[in-house]
Amino acid sequence: GPETIPMPSMSLLLCAVPFVAAAAPKAGAASVGAAVLDMVLQSPLYNAVLVPAARRTMVRTAEANGVPWVKSKQWIEQQGPWSLNEAEASVRVPEYYKAPFHSYEKGNLCWDAAWEVEIASKAVGARNFPEHGSEGEEAFRSAFDSALDSLGACCADGGRILDLGCGSGVSTRRLARRFPRAAAVVGVDLSPHFLAVGRKLLELGSRAHGNG
Repeated sequence: GPETIPMPSMSLLLCAVPFVAAAAPKAGAASVGAAVLDMVLQSPLYNAVLVPAARRTMVRTAEANGVPWVKSKQWIEQQGPWSLNEAEASVRVPEYYKAPFHSYEKGNLCWDAAWEVEIASKAVGARNFPEHGSEGEEAFRSAFDSALDSLGACCADGGRILDLGCGSGVSTRRLARRFPRAAAVVGVDLSPHFLAVGRKLLELGSRAHGNG
């Protein structure tokens, strides 16, 4: 099949801009809402109580829906040692990317986020497509495959596909399977941690799939 290469993005940052702009909220309402949100986020209770509680709920829900969160995370952790080389550790990212995100103090710039990103994706799929159980993510991503088909998406023989914001490579690997005549499918992401996990998963191949 085509070569899949998760690689770090350097100085180029690409982002999507919504085609439809929502009406701006009234200044008063926006300022009050922002003040309340800031107060909640700055409260010691937010990180000490609310974030851990939300995380425990997510893990319990995933396990109940057939996604072995705890076992899968333990397995990927054991595939280390995990470390960044000098070039990876020095990748420059926008300030917003360093902010806390979900339950991770360092956002996507940490190993916990990288180890759990594909597990969380499966958990979201199982929650949103309960009729498919632990295979809910497959149902979700198949909808994107159908959309690509309807748009006539294709890759010429020997062509290259660029996957922006690839995370640990879920979509990159899927594109490689979908377009086997491509010369390369290249995954780009701002997080060197996600990319390191993606490379390891490519190296492990079927063993990774068998462990969640």
